[in-house]
Amino acid sequence: MSGKITSVAIAGAAGSLGAPVLEELLAAGFEVTVLTRKSSPSTFPSSAKVVTVDYDSVESLRKALHGQDALISTITTTAIEQQFKLLDAALAEGVIRVIPSEFGSDTTQPDNRKLPVYGDKVKIQEYLQEKTRGTKTSYTFVINNVFIDWGIGYNFLLNSKKKEISLYDGGEVEYPATSLRSVAKGVVGVLKYPEETKNRFVKIDGIVLTQRKLLEIAKKAIGPDGWTVSEPTTSEVEAQGYEVLKNDPGNVMGWVVPLLVKAIFSAERKSKLTDTDNDLLGVPKNTEEEIATWIKEAAAK
Repeated sequence: MSGKITSVAIAGAAGSLGAPVLEELLAAGFEVTVLTRKSSPSTFPSSAKVVTVDYDSVESLRKALHGQDALISTITTTAIEQQFKLLDAALAEGVIRVIPSEFGSDTTQPDNRKLPVYGDKVKIQEYLQEKTRGTKTSYTFVINNVFIDWGIGYNFLLNSKKKEISLYDGGEVEYPATSLRSVAKGVVGVLKYPEETKNRFVKIDGIVLTQRKLLEIAKKAIGPDGWTVSEPTTSEVEAQGYEVLKNDPGNVMGWVVPLLVKAIFSAERKSKLTDTDNDLLGVPKNTEEEIATWIKEAAAK
């Protein structure tokens, strides 16, 4: 690879992760092109170029990616066919660095790779590893485990408003959690250090929590009384997820969420990340004070 990355295209810039990624890219001085659908009502900062694309057309995507140094995808990984078309367009145009929509649990762990919830991500990884071989295009897969602010805001880690929380496998399993903003800073870090992050997984975390620790923070933030605390096992939850997958696969959230619970909170797995790249990528740690603020905001909705 020669030269630094200056021009970046981003798909999914209006989403929960895409929006802060776009903001951080612009703040870092990159020339940013936002890929958007014709039907999208989203608006974007005037400092970003906006290009309407047909995600079902490789030719349309190639035109949008012509001359771009990097492609970042934050669109949902369930839209796997669109991801493949994006990757094919990037490869055809010789985009230097691709960061696919990998963000989440540690899929370098064999047990996680076997879970159906990560099936599409693994396919994307393997596709890129194969197709980029011998080309000028390289990749980076970003691992950050749980989005802490998203997980609080969407009642995945706890329900602040109803004061409900599940202490999976006893609630003492350590897991890393990272804010959307911190992940966005990590993405910028990847582009700033292309050689150091080339063709590999990078791992970042904001804070290491347990569900019991999260409950402790929540009680201080919104009061200790009135909590409903359950203590399911992740094996039970996993079994429920596979049952839904078998009998009602169209009920995606009915099986995706239980399998995410298994990957993140299981005492059988080591969710805690080792050898993180925070320092290289300039990713700050998240604080208990930030978590308390997000809990208060979620409780007030």
